[in-house]
Amino acid sequence: ITEANPAFDVIYILNRYFTTLEREIVAHGGRVNLWVGDEISAIFGLEDDPRVACDQAVSAGLDMIKSIQVLSKAIDQEFGVNLSIGVGIHFGPVIVGMVGPSHDLKLGLVGDCVNIASRLQSATRQTGDDILVSSSVVELLQPARYRLGAKHQLDLKGVKAMTPAQAVLGRVGATSES
Repeated sequence: ITEANPAFDVIYILNRYFTTLEREIVAHGGRVNLWVGDEISAIFGLEDDPRVACDQAVSAGLDMIKSIQVLSKAIDQEFGVNLSIGVGIHFGPVIVGMVGPSHDLKLGLVGDCVNIASRLQSATRQTGDDILVSSSVVELLQPARYRLGAKHQLDLKGVKAMTPAQAVLGRVGATSES
């Protein structure tokens, strides 16, 4: 994006992109935690049952993919830029607190859970899946709600053991376009 477009257009595209992603995250009960480059980190379940949190995160991920596909058509027509995303979701303990200099505290998340989710997102490029979830998420999902795809054993950077993950293909009963 940055090589082929003026700075104003890049910022415009990124702002539309982030607005689209944030809308889906918030609509499903999540909270945006961090924006870095073209990546977004979100948290679900600070106050919910783990099953509800995992369901919300996967539903948000599916709707984020759909919404970015729609946005990508408009951005491609206007700027010749194709947008796509990969989503990584992991469930586990994190350290949560307000972090930063005293004049600019922000909700911070620290721990292996955060790193694994980020690495799963990166692994979507290698596996070709839109959404990868860890086995801890799969265990908490309602199997009647989601179509799950390929299982993977991933060697994630910074994680000592192989990480089992599975692709999420969509909602049960939904067509590939809905």
